[in-house]
Amino acid sequence: MNARVQLSLMFVFFVFLPQGQAADDHLFNKSTLRYDYVKVVRLIKSDVIVLENGRKLRLIGVKASDAPRRMNRPTDQYGFVIQEDVVPTTSVEERGFSFAEELLLQKKVRVESDIKFTDAEGYPVGYVFLKDGTFVNAELLRQGYAELHIQPPNLKYAEQLREAYREARFQKRGTHAE
Repeated sequence: MNARVQLSLMFVFFVFLPQGQAADDHLFNKSTLRYDYVKVVRLIKSDVIVLENGRKLRLIGVKASDAPRRMNRPTDQYGFVIQEDVVPTTSVEERGFSFAEELLLQKKVRVESDIKFTDAEGYPVGYVFLKDGTFVNAELLRQGYAELHIQPPNLKYAEQLREAYREARFQKRGTHAE
């Protein structure tokens, strides 16, 4: 194994593992360099999630607007947020964040890395897939709730992301609506 590969593997372990956790994290699959079905416990923005091990992860290839500020969100007796009806005054950002919450929150996801493991701000980055195979990064683009933000060298699914973005623009979904 050459030095660059070893360094990359060590970097993955330190970036994706929470502080103080041993390198034998049962959630991280060392042979495939990915998380196999880890739960999403919180969304910071539509394109930034928090995994059950406490790690924040930014979705590769998408750039979503900031999460809307919500005060006093109604919850049921178990603490789950009660889904609010979409009204004409609901902003696209709010609809996008709600869509991402519904798609990801408390769901098990598979996270794949690419060549570069962090973005310019130091966030770990990855491609996120639901158990049913839904490619979350592309779905946010397809629904028009994120902008395309491809940055080399992370080009593994670039064409799928571009196609999803084109579809949203053609169908005038989300932020592309007139």
